[in-house]
Amino acid sequence: MSHTNRIFLYGASGHAKVICEILEAQHRNPYGLIDDNLNVTSLLEYPVYHSLQEAAVTGTDEFIISIGNNRIRKAVATKLNTQKFTGAIHPAAVISPRSSVGTGTVVMPNVSVNAHSNIGNHVILNTNCSIDHDCLLEEFVHISPNA
Repeated sequence: MSHTNRIFLYGASGHAKVICEILEAQHRNPYGLIDDNLNVTSLLEYPVYHSLQEAAVTGTDEFIISIGNNRIRKAVATKLNTQKFTGAIHPAAVISPRSSVGTGTVVMPNVSVNAHSNIGNHVILNTNCSIDHDCLLEEFVHISPNA
């Protein structure tokens, strides 16, 4: 999959900081972030927009939902259902080629995903967690650091 489209993060808080750095490590810098908090105007020097219209989002732009709360992440995914989603996998993660990782999923540094695991859409695999063989993680799951 070519990653030449603009990438927006939806949510501009701590979780977004880590995703920005993962995208930078992948040489896919985010174009900007979208957050409804009008007091936030930038994050890690990336602009924060307060609506899709203000960001001038097009049909080719891609999104990562950068909100850690599973219920809110699911609600935002439903709200943005006409948008394209992409994910981010840190280069220091080890993902078995016999496993699958869903759309919109974020994989932090030093994560291990072993053979025949199936990771759903919009999942967060947080720093240093391990998913062993044959695991199934449904959509919108968050596995904590070091778990």
